[in-house]
Amino acid sequence: MKKGAVRSKRPEFVAVLCLCLILGAAATVSAGPPAPDKTDLPGLIKKLDTLSEADKIPVLNLIAETYRARKDNREAVRWAELALPLAEARGNAWETARARLTLGSAYYFLDNHALSLKHLKECPAILKDLDGSPGDAPRDKIIKARILTASWLGFAYQKNQDSSASIEALREGIDLAKAAGDERSATDFLYRVALGHHVRSEYEKALSAGIDAVEMARNLRDPKLLGDCEYAVGYIYRDLGRWDTAMDFFQSALRNAEASHDDHRVALALNEIGNIHTFRENYRDALDFKKKALAAARRSNDKYTISCCLHDIGNVHMDIGDKAAALDYLQQALDIDLERGDEREIAIASQNVARIYLDLNRVGDAQRALEEALPFIERVDYPKERGAIYGLLADVYELRGEPGRALAYLRKSTELGEKVLKEEGSRQLQGLQTQYETEKKRQENEMLSRQNKINELALTRQKAIRHSLVLLSVLVVLIAALIFNRYRLKVRAHDELELAHRETQAQKDKLDKANIRLEELSRKDPLTDLSNRRDMMEMFEEEKTRFDRTDRPFALIMADIDGFKDVNDNLGHDCGDYVLKTLADILRSSLRKLTRISRWGGDEFLILLPETSLDGARRVVEKIRDQISRTDMSWNGQALEIRLSLGVSVFRDGMEIDDLIREADQDMYRKKRAAKARAAALRS
Repeated sequence: MKKGAVRSKRPEFVAVLCLCLILGAAATVSAGPPAPDKTDLPGLIKKLDTLSEADKIPVLNLIAETYRARKDNREAVRWAELALPLAEARGNAWETARARLTLGSAYYFLDNHALSLKHLKECPAILKDLDGSPGDAPRDKIIKARILTASWLGFAYQKNQDSSASIEALREGIDLAKAAGDERSATDFLYRVALGHHVRSEYEKALSAGIDAVEMARNLRDPKLLGDCEYAVGYIYRDLGRWDTAMDFFQSALRNAEASHDDHRVALALNEIGNIHTFRENYRDALDFKKKALAAARRSNDKYTISCCLHDIGNVHMDIGDKAAALDYLQQALDIDLERGDEREIAIASQNVARIYLDLNRVGDAQRALEEALPFIERVDYPKERGAIYGLLADVYELRGEPGRALAYLRKSTELGEKVLKEEGSRQLQGLQTQYETEKKRQENEMLSRQNKINELALTRQKAIRHSLVLLSVLVVLIAALIFNRYRLKVRAHDELELAHRETQAQKDKLDKANIRLEELSRKDPLTDLSNRRDMMEMFEEEKTRFDRTDRPFALIMADIDGFKDVNDNLGHDCGDYVLKTLADILRSSLRKLTRISRWGGDEFLILLPETSLDGARRVVEKIRDQISRTDMSWNGQALEIRLSLGVSVFRDGMEIDDLIREADQDMYRKKRAAKARAAALRS
């Protein structure tokens, strides 16, 4: 079995979660229960024995809210569950909403997102009715509760991967906050809307909302909030590959965090600046900023952020090949995650630690790290992470000579992998279907509206002509006035027809845009979603033009799958398609965003490396080989051993594109023949 690629904590996951924790804390303080150190919990609990059932309800809710403010979510659930049935039985809408809001937020932090949503979704209707006729509570408290509900619904829907519903809830929160004069909450919600659009890859909407939030925060003169908004916009630009712009926003966010003396926000901004340097492969600068982020996180005593920084530093050390240093940082991160009991982070950290141990042939240490994490990850429903743990345990037991246990874990890993793929495919298909139906309905409505307008214009014109004829036959005396009137009607009809024509032209423009989109799709290979031969040839010409202008070299890698025909013949073309798509995913994930990849032929890939020398191209070849060797591929339970032959060429002055491709092809076949010769020598 091959060892899979080291999986790092994704910076966007860290960023979004940290932002959510910041906002959640802010919302709780602004609209939630009293500060926990001012509430006498033992006194309240003792007081319950002296109260009537009706008087107990608000006290039970206050106890639950206090436990929630103290982050003891299990106790918060216990007391809110006592308050809820009493409030509902007495028809006390305000106390019912209080109990459900506490339950929704507490279950969110207990990772029971189904129950969290169940309770939170009941609150808007209850609170809206109360807002219309407040009786059980002051209206200002009801408004605050409605705003807080919108905030928690935004969190809960996003956690359930329903970003559309999350955005809708946050938009309602913006309207409520603005109506209440709460510009700070409105700004909070707006940049969370930006992050929601970003999750949906709606980058134009994400940037529009994010930049509006930055302007609102500037007007509020709140450096913390401004820094958060700038951080969010920088995060969107970063994932668009606009690293210079992203860096500007992250550095501004850092200045605001330093001005606020907020070490937690300082750590987040420094860490993202380090990520930009990592993407640019400036590993020394990346380590410098990430170590500064770690120091700030330690000053803030935020265990989660400390763990994230340790893990990121470990991953940079892995990128530069320093496995000993990487292991030290990753083990520290894992120890913190185990102490915190954070199941998802334990799963990610233990995988990385175990992979390094396996690379160092320390099988026992890898087994210990995985088995230590196993009880945590099996408590929650994270099939992707659990499947990766099972896969690594299968590797461990195979290396220890226990094929039975290795096979058992491999089967578990495969089953979970299939489940994840099925769920993700179903989610994507449903989203595309909804998008298609919405667009189709919108176009049908536009066409119907346009046709109705044309019919109305035609009817108006017919009526005008008929009336004119009647008047002409009856009122001969008024011929001059009638002619003038008809002229005016014609001018009006002409203007309206012109308007209809312009609207028709606008629709044609939209169709032209759709044709442009079809043109873009025609440049993609439908199986792998990589560029096809036509698209790659155009990119070659662009690079050649750039070379002629700047004299900066570019390189080409040609990759051919060894024995691909045997895969198709022995395991079927479905397996062959699986291999092609998997290799395409590996190439996309392991190479820079500036790199251009295409499927050149049946089992051939071309990789265009802008501004890259021969040595740089060879390093990329080694990176690809290493990534493929670490990826575990199997088909119907049968492990696949896939190898690529890779040839390299560099464009020089006086060359043509065909020469460049021919040199890479010849280099690839030289290496393929050499590999076959070595294999034959070993067999003999």
